[in-house]
Amino acid sequence: MTGVFVFSGTTEGRAISGYLHSRGIPVHVRVATEYGAVVMEDDDVDVQVGSCGGADGIADTVSVSYTHLRAHE
Repeated sequence: MTGVFVFSGTTEGRAISGYLHSRGIPVHVRVATEYGAVVMEDDDVDVQVGSCGGADGIADTVSVSYTHLRAHE
């Protein structure tokens, strides 16, 4: 399985996610708030809510998710 992570919270983030999804690319979106998740629901993409905790948290999220994705190939 492959995919693209989008750290979203803006109109542009939603547009990028929707564009990738419409082309069959698996999209994994991280938003900071519940409202961000509600807005993304229309796009039928994987959405997680909450802060990653800065640069270290982002690195951990990407590392764990990459390992998880590789395990399902």
